[in-house]
Amino acid sequence: MKIRTIGFLATLLLSVSVQAQVDSERLARLSNDIGDKIEKKLPGWAHRSIQPIDGSKNVVIQQWDSANIGIKLVITEYDDQADAGRALKEFRSQLKIEEDATTGKTSRNSRLLRDDLPDLGDGGFTWDIRGSEATVFRKQKLLVFVSIAWPQSDHDEKLSKEFAERVVEVLR
Repeated sequence: MKIRTIGFLATLLLSVSVQAQVDSERLARLSNDIGDKIEKKLPGWAHRSIQPIDGSKNVVIQQWDSANIGIKLVITEYDDQADAGRALKEFRSQLKIEEDATTGKTSRNSRLLRDDLPDLGDGGFTWDIRGSEATVFRKQKLLVFVSIAWPQSDHDEKLSKEFAERVVEVLR
C-alpha cells in the first residue's frame, strides 16, 4: 500500500512537471532563496539539489541533511493556482481511497491521512509515509512536498511540518 502511495506521488510529480510551462528561471531563483534562508534558520543543516527525472519541467528537488536525518523537499510549479489546487485535491483523494481500501483488512490502523493544515501556505495536510509523517501544501501555484528521506525507520511526527513552515516563510 505505501509503495503504491510513493508510486502515485512519483507519477503525480512527473505528470505535473511535464504539463507545466512556466519560466524555470523563477523556480531556480526560488530554490536558491529557500536554500539560503533555511540554512540561516536551521544551522547545522546542509542541502544539495537533486536532478529531477529527465524531461521534467518546473520541478525542484532538494535533499536536506543533518547529522542523523535527511529531508526531501520537492516543489512543483503549475500553470495556475487552480491547477495546483486540483492536483492537491486529487492527491488527497487518492490517499483517502487507499486508506479506505485497507481499513479493516489489517489488524493495525491503516490511517494514511493525518492532520489538515488549512493555515500552512494556502492549505495542506500531513500523511503517513513509511511510518513517518510527510507534509504537502499549496502556495499560490506551487505544490510543496516535505518528507523524511532517511532513515526510513524514523517516526518523526513533527519535523516535516516544521520544515514545511520554514519553506512557507520563504514563499511569502
